[in-house]
Amino acid sequence: MIPVSRSQLLFHSLAAILATFLVAVATLEAADMTFKLSSREGYVAAPIFLEMTVSDATDLEPPAAPAIEGADVRLMPGSRTMTSTSIINGRATTSTSTTFVFEIVPRRAGRFVIPPVMARADGQEFQTPALPFVVNQSETGDLLKVEVKADPTDPLVGEESLLTLRILVRPYREEAARISADEETMWGRIQRDRSEFGYFKPAMIELDRQRQRPAGREELVGDVAYFVYEVSRPWRPSAPGPADLGPIEIVVDWPTGTRRVADLFGRQTVEISGVRPVTASPDVAGIAARPLPEAGRPDDFTGAIGRFTVDASAKPTDVAVGDPITVTFRVMSDDPGSLEGVRLPPFHRDPALSAMFRIPADEVAGSIVGNVKTFTQTFRPLADSVKEIPPLRLSYFDPERNGYATVSSAPIPIAVSPSERLALNKIVTASGAEPAAASAPGLTPVAGGLLANAARDELVR
Repeated sequence: MIPVSRSQLLFHSLAAILATFLVAVATLEAADMTFKLSSREGYVAAPIFLEMTVSDATDLEPPAAPAIEGADVRLMPGSRTMTSTSIINGRATTSTSTTFVFEIVPRRAGRFVIPPVMARADGQEFQTPALPFVVNQSETGDLLKVEVKADPTDPLVGEESLLTLRILVRPYREEAARISADEETMWGRIQRDRSEFGYFKPAMIELDRQRQRPAGREELVGDVAYFVYEVSRPWRPSAPGPADLGPIEIVVDWPTGTRRVADLFGRQTVEISGVRPVTASPDVAGIAARPLPEAGRPDDFTGAIGRFTVDASAKPTDVAVGDPITVTFRVMSDDPGSLEGVRLPPFHRDPALSAMFRIPADEVAGSIVGNVKTFTQTFRPLADSVKEIPPLRLSYFDPERNGYATVSSAPIPIAVSPSERLALNKIVTASGAEPAAASAPGLTPVAGGLLANAARDELVR
């Protein structure tokens, strides 16, 4: 017998155990699939979850979301993968499982069936059975109210109205257990991702960007106390008729019960043990825009609504007939929002102006800085008898006076000299030689205006 030391014996024993372990780790179970439905009974707008778990697959394709009439279904982003190893009687077994989760949000009450969901793994096909479930309409009662207030309720077309979305949530209370939710807790019960905010969505996005939320205040409506959360946004209607505020539906997960739990240090806390959704939408039928009155409407009215003042300036003011003058027309208002609806008046249609100036008929876009909207346009004098740019008018509708008004700028003095013409016989040719007929003078002042400078056969304008 060959003697063996204790260290050699320990080495050989460890090597044998390691070899057995390595062989065992290489042993994997065949692919398998299990499923779980979070509930067979749900509520409208409350999600139900289907979990599909595929185990011990090396080549796995994510399943496709099934189509269910009357419900929205989506495969939740990402998947959960877990790996575990167990050793029994010296044999190690490694198992890997991947779980896919489908979110199913019913849009109506009734009976539903989730059709079989198929997954492919390692060349095999697995599918769940058809899974029926029932959806009930959760009664809102006096737990939630949603309103939209307008100030004014019936604005004129182009007039600003302040719209306010009011969400009224009844505080959750358990009198026997002396549990009462505060306004921050009840705001957290509003399901932002499942609610529709319609016209107020940009305001909600802005609150999120600033990491803010509406502060809830307590308000008594009849005999019921509510926490009221308000979000406002201005509305300036462009056409008469009812307000189109888009879909607005607020979803609140209302607690169905609570339980007391202890933390690691034995301190008692309260957590929600169950919820049911309550939904509410506002009635906005009473909010509508009125058309502007026809009586007394000026011919040059272009839709400006509010109260305005104007001024004008011109450059240059010393020109010849037909030369361009840049006219700057400014409109001022204490309500900068009303400047959005201001357009440049049609100066080319004003008989007093068109008799003295050639003015383009093109639409001119103005620019707003602060409480001033500025327009620029080109005026060309038609005759040297023009001595000024007459007052420029802006007609608008004044909601406070419920009537039309007109404001004007001050006249702008200008000096217009006769234009000049050039004879063809004074034009130098490319070779530098002058034409034979050179008796006519080079520049001749012409009085009488721009039309007197019409080109003739021997003249170039």
